Amino acid sequence: MKNFNQLLEHCRTYHAFQRDSVEDAELIEALECSLKAPNHKFTFPWKYVWIRGEVKTELAELALEIKSKGEKLPPAKAQAIKDKFLNPSVVAFCQKISDDEFTRKEDYATMSCSVQLFALSLAEKGIGYKWSTAKVIRDERLYKALKLDPTEYEIIGLLMAGRPCAVPKQRKRPSLDDVLTMCDSNS
Repeated sequence: MKNFNQLLEHCRTYHAFQRDSVEDAELIEALECSLKAPNHKFTFPWKYVWIRGEVKTELAELALEIKSKGEKLPPAKAQAIKDKFLNPSVVAFCQKISDDEFTRKEDYATMSCSVQLFALSLAEKGIGYKWSTAKVIRDERLYKALKLDPTEYEIIGLLMAGRPCAVPKQRKRPSLDDVLTMCDSNS
């Protein structure tokens, strides 16, 4: 990419990834970048769980069970659902739970910024990403598989990373004129 704006033009959510296409060092670098997010009061709410091996297979099976709602799916459709979790690298972004409502909101803002920095670091290398908030992240069985105490941490999303199989079309976004209101003493 030539500059930041060009990088942003290539950012979007990817849905299909080449299997195991991200080097460990690339993912580690993106995670390190994510820790540079602004963090009010230095609460450091981050916990990342890199999902690999048998736990990743367990995640894919759990996602299939939830998505199929107990119905038997054709093998190709079932495999397509599982591949959404098996092909990319997957990291659970988890937020430390605060008892204070305002801190919890501030920490979620930090986590959201972290996701964006993670995504930009990947995009700069031509790696696609997806922030998934699928039902599986709210399932107690996933917490158990990841050895997370749901009273201490909340999974805010599964971040998938991989070299994309296809580039989705860019969606139309509002223009600045659509969302900006000027407010000053002269108005």
